[in-house]
Amino acid sequence: MRRAGPLWAICTLVVFLMGVLAPAGRAVAQQVIASWNFNNPGLDPAAPQPSAGAGSARLIGGALSTGFASGSGSSDPVQPGSGWQTVNYPPQGLASGSAGVVFAVPTTNFTGISLRFDLRHAGGASRFVRVQFATDFDAVSGQATWLDAPESAGGGPLAGGEPAAFVNARSVSLAGIDGVDDNARFAVRIVSVFSPDEFQVGGGGAIFPAQSAYQATNTAGAYSPAASLRFDRVEVSGTPTDLTGLGVAATLTPPAVCNAAGETFSLGVIVTPAAGPAVAGAQVFADLSAVGGGTAVPVGAQGAGNFGGTFQVPAGILPGDVTIPITATAPDGRAGTTSVTLRLLACVNDTRAPVVISQVYGGGGEPGAAFNADFVEIFNRGAAPVSLDGWSVQHAVATSAAGFEDDADVVPLSGTILPGQYKVVRFTDERLQGAALPGVDFVRSATAGGIATASGRVALVDAGTPIGGDCLDDRIIDQVGWGAGVVCAEGDRPAAGTSVSTALHRREAGAFDSNVNAFDFQLGAPAPRTRATGGFLAVFLQEPAPSGVICRDDPLTLRATVWPAADSSDILVRADLTSLGVPGLVPLSDAGGGVWELTLTPAAATPEGLADIAVLVTDGQGRGDTDAARISVGVCQVSCAPVVIARFATVGGASVSGVRADYVELRNRSAEPVDVEGWSVQYGGQSGALRLDRVVPLGLGGGQAGQRVIPPGGALLIQMSAAGLGAPLGQADVVAAPAIDMETVGGVIAVVSGTEPVGSLVDGPSVVDLVGYGSSAVFRGVRGAPTLTAGFAAARGDNGCADRGQNGLDFAAAPIGVLPLSSASEPVACPPLAEVCLPPPQACSPADIADELGLTVANGGGPNGVLDGNDFVALLAALVLPEGDQGRLVVDIADFLGLTTLDGGGPDGEVDGNDFVAFLTLFALGCPL
Repeated sequence: MRRAGPLWAICTLVVFLMGVLAPAGRAVAQQVIASWNFNNPGLDPAAPQPSAGAGSARLIGGALSTGFASGSGSSDPVQPGSGWQTVNYPPQGLASGSAGVVFAVPTTNFTGISLRFDLRHAGGASRFVRVQFATDFDAVSGQATWLDAPESAGGGPLAGGEPAAFVNARSVSLAGIDGVDDNARFAVRIVSVFSPDEFQVGGGGAIFPAQSAYQATNTAGAYSPAASLRFDRVEVSGTPTDLTGLGVAATLTPPAVCNAAGETFSLGVIVTPAAGPAVAGAQVFADLSAVGGGTAVPVGAQGAGNFGGTFQVPAGILPGDVTIPITATAPDGRAGTTSVTLRLLACVNDTRAPVVISQVYGGGGEPGAAFNADFVEIFNRGAAPVSLDGWSVQHAVATSAAGFEDDADVVPLSGTILPGQYKVVRFTDERLQGAALPGVDFVRSATAGGIATASGRVALVDAGTPIGGDCLDDRIIDQVGWGAGVVCAEGDRPAAGTSVSTALHRREAGAFDSNVNAFDFQLGAPAPRTRATGGFLAVFLQEPAPSGVICRDDPLTLRATVWPAADSSDILVRADLTSLGVPGLVPLSDAGGGVWELTLTPAAATPEGLADIAVLVTDGQGRGDTDAARISVGVCQVSCAPVVIARFATVGGASVSGVRADYVELRNRSAEPVDVEGWSVQYGGQSGALRLDRVVPLGLGGGQAGQRVIPPGGALLIQMSAAGLGAPLGQADVVAAPAIDMETVGGVIAVVSGTEPVGSLVDGPSVVDLVGYGSSAVFRGVRGAPTLTAGFAAARGDNGCADRGQNGLDFAAAPIGVLPLSSASEPVACPPLAEVCLPPPQACSPADIADELGLTVANGGGPNGVLDGNDFVALLAALVLPEGDQGRLVVDIADFLGLTTLDGGGPDGEVDGNDFVAFLTLFALGCPL
C-alpha cells in the first residue's frame, strides 16, 4: 500500500477538529442586551433610560449633564440624532478616574460580554478615558468595586481623536473575566483619567509627568473641567446561554367565521422566551392550507414580541372546525409552535323563524344621538300574520352570566304583526338629545334603564317573564349579542359593537337570518321602521304620551297620526276611553295632514292611577290597526307651599360635561319673604328604605329669626355631594356636611320646616314640599319625577313655579348645563298663588257701635266690644233724630268699618239708611278687623 502524503494528513486533522469543535445546531451570534441612543424625547439628563433592553445610566464623581446635544458624526443610524452631553469634570491634577458615566446592565443568561460606544471629546476635555467594570454594583447606593477593563493590549486607557469629533465604535471585550457573565449586578463605567505619558502643552509650556495631569484633547491647548464628553450609541452585548425554546401563544378573532368568500379572521401571536434572553428578530408563520392559503404564510411583526395579521376565507371551504398550526423561530436557533382552531360556519338563510330582531340601537338620548331613546325593531319576514300575545322583548347586560333576570328589562308584546311589517319597542323614556322615535308600538317600564351604547344582549321570547341565563332556552325565538365581552351570541359570534351614531341592522332589510349574529348584522345609522313601512294602514297615538301624567279635571287632547295604505278610502278613527269614564267608541276629527284629534275632559269619577286608552283606525277596504297608551290620571290640587324644590341633579361630579356636584335649588313662589331659619332639606335614597333621615340645615347656625330669608322669587342653592368632575355650580348658599351623594336610580327630597329627621312620616305637617324621583316608591301624586341620567337635571315646570301636587307632571328632565339659581341670582317672580292660599278674612268684634258713635244706649247697656242688639237700638235712636242733630252728625258706619255700602253710598257725615243696611249686613256676617 502506498503511504499518504503530508497534505492528506493535514486535511484529515482539520476535518476532525471542525467536527469536534463545531457546536451542534446553528451558530449563536451576540445580541445587544441593552443600548442607549439618547434620541427619545423626555429623557432625564441625569439618568437616561435605555432605548432598548433593561438597564440604567447615571453620572458619578460630580459630573453633570447639560442635556442632549447633536449626535452628528456618530455611528447612530438616526442622524443627526442626539448624544449625552456631560461636563463638570475634576480640576487639573485632581481625582483621576473618579468622574464620568455608569451603565448598569444585568447580564443574566448571557456570556462573552462586550461594550461598544461612540465618544466625542471637546478640545479642552480630557484626552484619555478609561473603561472599568464591576460585578457587585448596588443599584440603590451606586457603590461597587471597580476594576480596569483591558481596553488595549497594554491595558492602557483610550485616547480621543480629533477635537470635537466622534470616535466611533470604541469596543472593549470583557469575555472570560470571572463574574461578568450571567450577573444581575454587572455594570461598566467610563471615566476621565490622567495622561499615561509625560506631555507638554503646546511644546513650550510646562512638562507634566505621566499619571499626574489631564491632557487636553487639543494637545496644543489647556485642559478645562467645563469641556464636554458626549456619548452616543452605547451598547452592552453578549451571547445567550439558554436556548431552550420559544413560548408561542395565539388567538383568533373571531373564533368562528362564515364559510363565505370574503369573510375575514384575525390571528394574533405573542412570542416569549421559554428561558434565556429576550427574543430579537423572530419570525412567525401560519399554515393556512386548511382555509385555502399557503403552508407558511408570514404573520407580521408588531413589536415587543407581538405578531398579527388578517386573512380572508375563500369560497368553497366546507363548514367545520379546522386547525391552523403556527411556528415561531428566532435568529439564535430557538423555535416554538402552537395551533388554533377556527370554526367555519355554514351561514345560509334560515327560514324557520318568521319574526326576528331586525334593528337594535342603544345610544338614544346621549349627546350626539340621532334619536332621543333606545329601541329594538322586530320584523315579520314570514308569509303569514303572527300573534305576539304573550311574547316579549328582553334585554340583558353583555357580560352578565345571569342573563335576562330583571322584570324591568322585559317589554311585553301583544297584537298581531303582519307579513313584511315592522314594529318598534322603545327601551327608555324620551330624552332631550335626538329626534323622537316615530311609530313606537311598545314601551319599556319608565323607571328602567336603557340598552348599553356599545354592547349588550336582546332576545325575542315566547314568554312574558325573564328567561335567565340559558343561552339555548327553548322560548328564545331570536337573540342578538353584540360588542366586547358578550356572554351569548348566535353562532358564538357576536355582532360588532355599536355607538351613539350606529345601530345594528339585519341584512336584507331584516329578512336574512343565518343564526350567526356577526354575519347577519351590519352597522349603520339608526333608522327605525314603523308598522306603516311598506304601505300598511297604521295609526300612531301621539298624545297623550305613553306613561305620561294628566290631570283628571283638565281637558285631555287626544291626537293620532294615520298612515293610509295606497288604496285606503273611507277612513274612520275612533278612541276607546272606557278607563276615563267615557263609554263607547268616540270618533276623532280629521285635522288634516294625517292628524286626527279629540278633546274631552275625563269623567269626574275617574279614579286616580293608570288608565289604558286606545285608538282604532279602519278603512273601506276592511283593514284596521290599533295603537294604545297607558297613562297616569291624577287629581291635580292647588298647592299653597310658599317654598318648593325648583331643580335638582343627582349625577353631579360624574362627567366633565356636567356640573361638579349634586344639588337642590329651592324657590320662594310667594309674594312675601319666607324665613327658613330653622328649616332643613332632607333626603332619603333607595338604600335608606326611603326614609328622610339625611338632614341639611338651611339656617346660618345662630338660630335667630330672620337670619335666612328668601325674598319673593328668590332662590336658595344647596350643594349636596362633594365636588367632582364638571362645571362649578357657582356659590352655593348651603353645603351639606357630611356630603350626601344622591342616588341616581331613585330617592326622595323634602323641604321641612324643622331640623328633626322626618323618617317615614313623609306626609307630616312639617313637610313643606316633597319630590320622589326615579324608582322611588314615595312621591307626590300618581308618579314620581323622572330618573336622571348623565347630562340631565330635574326641573320644575313654569320656570320653577308650577306645583299641582303631581311630581311626574310638575318635573321634567332638563339639560344639566343650565346652572341652578342661588341667593345671589336675580329673583324670578312666580304667578300669584291661588286665591285659596291667601289668608281668609277674619271675623271681628268691633267696639260697640253705640260707644263708637258716642250715643246713649236706649236700654242702658254700654260698650261691650260685640256687634249686638244694643248697637241695633243705638243705631235706630240715631236714625230717628232730626237731620242736623248732633247725634246724627257722625262718620258713616260703613266707612267707619272699612266697607262699601250696598247702594253705592259713601261717607256722608251722618247716620242714615246706608248705615242701617251696613249694620244689618255686619250683624249677620261679621266684619274684618
